[in-house]
Amino acid sequence: GASPAFYRQADIAVVPSGSESFGHNIVEPLGFGLPVIAFPVGVARELAGTPALRCIDFFDAGALLEGLDAWIANPLRYREAREEALRLFRSRFSWANHVAEYEGTLWEW
Repeated sequence: GASPAFYRQADIAVVPSGSESFGHNIVEPLGFGLPVIAFPVGVARELAGTPALRCIDFFDAGALLEGLDAWIANPLRYREAREEALRLFRSRFSWANHVAEYEGTLWEW
């Protein structure tokens, strides 16, 4: 993944990947409070529709510009997207959650 310094300098993450099994490159920016624009694959499909993640059609430059503009032109919407990104990360993708899910799976056996 990218370094924390890289994420701290960014405002929005654009993930133009057409094949993701899970999508760490989507989850990492969420952990730094960055809204994400991505293609509807992997975890992006699961998170689509939240204020923090916009899915766009493959290689649709117009949709990319609209997605960026929706956050850049509206500071309130952008702030809400950043807050939702952190909330999503903390509630679904934190290490504590991973460990708890893993332990739960072990006890089910």
